[in-house]
Amino acid sequence: MVEEEEKYSTRGLNAVRTMDYWKSSDFLGDRIKGIPAVHGYGCVAKPMGNVMGFFIQLPDEKSIYVSSDTIYTDAVDNVIKKYKPAINVVACGTAQMDIFKPLLMAMADIIRFVKNSLEKSSQITWKL
Repeated sequence: MVEEEEKYSTRGLNAVRTMDYWKSSDFLGDRIKGIPAVHGYGCVAKPMGNVMGFFIQLPDEKSIYVSSDTIYTDAVDNVIKKYKPAINVVACGTAQMDIFKPLLMAMADIIRFVKNSLEKSSQITWKL
């Protein structure tokens, strides 16, 4: 995110491109939009830091939503319903810290994502 660019550059990490949530930027001849993401359920999300997914539109290609490491949130739901991506790439699984809740979508939210995607998208692509 833009406000974190200075913090990371002082640690030797140089951002090639910074983005803000819900703002579109030029990307490979079309647009990319940063989508808010939350890395974990409950109190684990704060120390996991800021996370961003992406909605990508490219010329003459299907739209793509890359969720990043996130749980199911209103922002995720909004992308599915408003932008109706043709392809969804979703991080999900059982990753979690020893004492916290899961870091990615739990099974109930994975199922919710798939059901909502089926209602809104013309194609669901699975890659395991």
